[in-house]
Amino acid sequence: MNETLHTTMDMLLVKYLLQEATPSEKEQVETWLAQSEANRKELEQLTYLWKESEKAAAVSTINEQEAWQRFIALRNEKKAAPVISIVRPKRWLQVAAAILVLLACGWWANMYFNTNRMELVQTLQAVTADTLPDGSIVTLNKYSSIEYKEKFTKGKTRAVKLQGEAFFNVTANKEKPFVITVNDVEVKVVGTSFNIKTSNGQTEVIVKTGIVEVTRNGKTIRLLPNEKTVTPAGDTALFKTQVSDKLYDYYQTKEFVCDNTPLWRLVQVLNEAYQSNVVIGREELRNLRLNTTFSNESLDNVLDIIAKTFQLQVVKTENQIILQ
Repeated sequence: MNETLHTTMDMLLVKYLLQEATPSEKEQVETWLAQSEANRKELEQLTYLWKESEKAAAVSTINEQEAWQRFIALRNEKKAAPVISIVRPKRWLQVAAAILVLLACGWWANMYFNTNRMELVQTLQAVTADTLPDGSIVTLNKYSSIEYKEKFTKGKTRAVKLQGEAFFNVTANKEKPFVITVNDVEVKVVGTSFNIKTSNGQTEVIVKTGIVEVTRNGKTIRLLPNEKTVTPAGDTALFKTQVSDKLYDYYQTKEFVCDNTPLWRLVQVLNEAYQSNVVIGREELRNLRLNTTFSNESLDNVLDIIAKTFQLQVVKTENQIILQ
């Protein structure tokens, strides 16, 4: 049969188990398996179920062609997901027939369709926005990742794991708090917007709107708008301070907002945003203050405006850009 069907990762896993996956498909599955422990456990479950389905297939009297069509109808009815295209060999009809035997007993249907799978979103050199199951929006900075359950229907919280940096705009739900785990810190909110940044074991939480609870080693503090906490690795202290500038969420707003901001701080953020190496050539220039907003500007344009504002020179070398 040459009919092309759309299916999910689950069917690709079955093909992987049958040793019928192409080299590129095997690579896709192995990359998926390496992303999380939950993915590896899912393959273990599917391996067990596949062995059971082979036993069922041996005694099944279900018409294979009819079984396949019914299986596809059930898949379309139960969930919608990103798809890949495969060509169905005859053996896939046996898979469908065996699975339908398990569906008939009800146990497979409960385990297969109701499992709360984990979703993983990762970024490399691009900022990415993602909408979570509850409607909350998270913006991931470069080289960051977030992991959460496909649905927030189970449990008493909306649990999320973060690596890197992200700005959260959380949908309010007093009955089910939104909880983020990052390093050894737990961030708990009901509905608010805030930024979390982690690097080398240190975690920084900055609140833009609403109230956020930060817990570490059994200690909890509440952060209000324009307050932040920084928890260095190995330091058990938990305290809050006022936010000193408005540059922390530049990757989400696509703006560098300078409000009496010292030059050294803007240069620090520019280097992070553009992966550059801008340095201030003279010590007396570090605390020059800027009051302006750069919106979707290139690094060259930003540096040109800084140079004209303070009558500086921009000197480019092989490894540095020097303001002097």
